[in-house]
Amino acid sequence: MCPTELEQSTDIKPEDRSAAFNEIMEFATSLALPANLMTADGSDATSPHQSMIGGQPALPPGVAYPTDANGKPMVHLVQINFAEMPPLEGFPTSGLLQVFFEQGDLMGLTFESGAPKAHRTLFHHDSSVCLRAPLGAETFGSMHDMSDVIVPFEWDNWYETGKGLSFKREQLLPSASDHRVDKVFDRLYSELQDGEEDDLYNKLDEKKYSPTGFIGGHPIFCQTDIRANPSYTGYAVCVFTLGAQHNVIVWGDLGEMTLFIRPSDLAEQDFSDTLYDWSC
Repeated sequence: MCPTELEQSTDIKPEDRSAAFNEIMEFATSLALPANLMTADGSDATSPHQSMIGGQPALPPGVAYPTDANGKPMVHLVQINFAEMPPLEGFPTSGLLQVFFEQGDLMGLTFESGAPKAHRTLFHHDSSVCLRAPLGAETFGSMHDMSDVIVPFEWDNWYETGKGLSFKREQLLPSASDHRVDKVFDRLYSELQDGEEDDLYNKLDEKKYSPTGFIGGHPIFCQTDIRANPSYTGYAVCVFTLGAQHNVIVWGDLGEMTLFIRPSDLAEQDFSDTLYDWSC
């Protein structure tokens, strides 16, 4: 269930909660993780190194703008400058992370494990050498032709100007759709009181209402937890989640997009192999 679908809480007093409700909440609380909530206020990004959605990324000299196998420029989804946010354990404290996806109706999504990836992730350790340099006449012209490409962005010149991001530290509980929480939820569902199911969704997702998304923490799944698939179990860390924000970004019918990474790759600051997923 996505945050936009959550219902109002009931008026059940804490002392009247069922044992099943308390057990589910205690288990979820034991899994809490720090995160940085992301907010785009709609203002244009003004610095080439700034964290932003869309726009032109800052690339080191000699690094070409990513293209697909047919030479088409990929869509720049997000640039994250880790130096602009409160530090998160295990995550870089500096450097630029950039995510791109191939042009197409699925906006970077692939449905089969082992299929060629339709997204690309770049990480530049030294942001000071990165410049928002001209992309070159041929590629830049192609970028202008991208005005009709299907994208999650809600403004017209997304391929030229990005929307800046700001960050705030929070502690996030796992979503009710987390595959670990879901197992406990299924086991105890019949013991919940009327209204407690909605209350659980509210409590587990209450801090995920950040207008744009969050870095770290736990992802939200509008469908099922993709990590329950044996092919994807190694991608245990949520790099970031992007949700829906009016006039900024929307995934299908108010969905969510998440990038995952293996813990060992994150420890090495190697973002070359990531798992990209969105649903609505």
